[in-house]
Amino acid sequence: MRRSVAPFALMLLAVGLAMSPGLVDSAQAQPISRQDLPPELRPWVPWVLDEVTGLGCPKVQGQPVCVWPGRLRLDLGRSGGTFTLRVTADRESDLLLPGDAQRWPLEVRVDGRAMPVFDKGGAARLRIPAGRHLVTGRFVWSRLPESLRVPAAIGLVDLRLDGRLVARHRLGLALVR
Repeated sequence: MRRSVAPFALMLLAVGLAMSPGLVDSAQAQPISRQDLPPELRPWVPWVLDEVTGLGCPKVQGQPVCVWPGRLRLDLGRSGGTFTLRVTADRESDLLLPGDAQRWPLEVRVDGRAMPVFDKGGAARLRIPAGRHLVTGRFVWSRLPESLRVPAAIGLVDLRLDGRLVARHRLGLALVR
């Protein structure tokens, strides 16, 4: 009779352990630090993370946000203008810049270093590393445009026209998403 009770008791024990909430939670997979990865896999980490764009970034309304633009300063005039933007990136990310195909940002710099700007979906973008940065650039045109595209994520804009601060501007700035 002992032989028939033992398998039944083992089955009850296994079901009981599987249903125990403390054990199930502790059995979940945990992230691996880069130092614990085999050396052969470490060079692949940036490539893999590039495909998981929101990893490590807080979520706002269910969407990961990795780039936090600060105040945008626009100094615009009849023949062109400049912009200055402080930004914080939680990880290497793309940053939308002011401007568009007709008013393309030129001589863009991040912390004083020249950086390439690329077009994605008709908007000027820049790849920035993780950290706090100062992004600068300029525009050239033959006459002051009626509007200038500004990314919707930028909420604070200081606008100067021909050297004068425009205190209450009706944002003739088109917001880009």
